[in-house]
Amino acid sequence: MKVRIPSAELLAAAPHFAALAALECAVAIAARALRAAYPDADRAFQPREPAELTTARTLVDECDAMLMILDDHRIQVTAHLRATGLQPDWPF
Repeated sequence: MKVRIPSAELLAAAPHFAALAALECAVAIAARALRAAYPDADRAFQPREPAELTTARTLVDECDAMLMILDDHRIQVTAHLRATGLQPDWPF
């Protein structure tokens, strides 16, 4: 995972990007840890599988969805910042 740390200039303009950067890191780490602990979490549901695996799969799916949403938001924020004259290195 590539860690994206907002620049000081960007954080001065939009301090909430620090929280989004931290969220992105935490979600990526959680997804990776779940996949390591539950290698079958990326496979389709199987009847009679342990409930723990089912919930782990749900968590992995939700982590992946959150990372996609954060990436979509990053694209929108970057476009907005560029339109206002800022050239962000990475908004979060």
